[in-house]
Amino acid sequence: MRFIGVLILLLEVFLKLLHKYFCHQNKNSSLERSATYLDHLHIFGVSYKTAGVHDRQAFSLSETEQHALLSSLRDQTDFKGFIVSTCNRTEIIGTTEHPEAILALFLDITNAGHEAFDDLGYHISGYKALVHLFRMGVGMESQIPGDFEIIMQVRKGFRMALKAGTINGYLEKIINQVIHASKRVKTETAYSTGATSVSYAAAKYIKDSNDDLSNAKITLYGLGKFGRITLDHLLGLTDASNITLVNRSDEKSEQYATETGAVFCPHAELNSAIDNADILIVATGADRPILQVGDLNKPALHTVIDMAVPSNVNPAVGNLPQLKLLNVDELSQMTREALQQRHNQAPQVEQILSQEIQELLDWHVMRTQSPKIQASIESLLETKYSSLPELVSHAYEQPMNDETEEEYLRHKMQRYFCHHIRRGKTVDMIQTELSSRVSVTP
Repeated sequence: MRFIGVLILLLEVFLKLLHKYFCHQNKNSSLERSATYLDHLHIFGVSYKTAGVHDRQAFSLSETEQHALLSSLRDQTDFKGFIVSTCNRTEIIGTTEHPEAILALFLDITNAGHEAFDDLGYHISGYKALVHLFRMGVGMESQIPGDFEIIMQVRKGFRMALKAGTINGYLEKIINQVIHASKRVKTETAYSTGATSVSYAAAKYIKDSNDDLSNAKITLYGLGKFGRITLDHLLGLTDASNITLVNRSDEKSEQYATETGAVFCPHAELNSAIDNADILIVATGADRPILQVGDLNKPALHTVIDMAVPSNVNPAVGNLPQLKLLNVDELSQMTREALQQRHNQAPQVEQILSQEIQELLDWHVMRTQSPKIQASIESLLETKYSSLPELVSHAYEQPMNDETEEEYLRHKMQRYFCHHIRRGKTVDMIQTELSSRVSVTP
């Protein structure tokens, strides 16, 4: 009897271990599947919305630190994901069953501390994290709405994570869908158009008001913050050899000229640089007008842009008949109009995001249940239900090229099945409901 009791005890232990093993296998399997996998999507971050510039610096990550963090996440956790680090945000984005471990490694490498993160950071998970990622990717979470540069940072973070081995098929699909959404927003809306900074407004005005910049000579006077940013924009418009740099510190202007290929002009020869210019941009730190009518009454000079506050150019220069003078107020008005235009485009952007997220979620469903869904669709189509198109008409549609009527219906039925599966119904339940509600073609 004692022997039998021991056998029973051993059998119970074995069954418990077996049960635990299969639960673990099922758990891992479900993690790789659609809806359950989404539950493990997490974002830890700090952005301009939650922290000022000084506080954000404590959480920023250099490229070296990003590589180190990805290596630690790969070697010490189950994390699959990437990092986005810009001047406005630092975010750790990915899937894990142990989010607290991800946060701990992030805070360890930044030395910021849990208390600081609790005050300034955010943790988003599940579907909300997915929506945040899409909104960020198209510029809806940017300090300047519609900032198209953010998708470049997402791509950069993805490539770095790919090399580090922290990207799987699921994350790659999400990122590709975000990139696709960004492309649609750029091509189908005006959300990323227009000048939204004074420096960009200046460069855009120059581009729009000159038919041919290839031979236009531009003199940039002043290489402070606005001057340097404006220079970057100008280099995207014309050859560096067409841009002459002048600064009170010759050392600084010579350095930037060497780095960019622009022309260096000593401050002592400013008048010569103005004489040879078609366009003059003034962005010095002077606290008064330092350029007068006599300085700028030149036959070739047709545009003067005064980006300084207070003005560095005497307003009377605007009375010269051959010359157009623009100041900060006029440039700022251009940026306000662009921002208002982007605000007006937001509903259209939201609609695109909704479609792209729907597309991604449907992909998850089809990834795991495609054979059964396809079998049900074929069964319904074979019965020739005449009212089937009407019943599935509300399913999300994405235009398809060269679709036959049957292909179009099959496509909409896939959407219909995915829509209801995500809401808890089984394929059999959906097929039964459709069968009971439709009529057969005579």
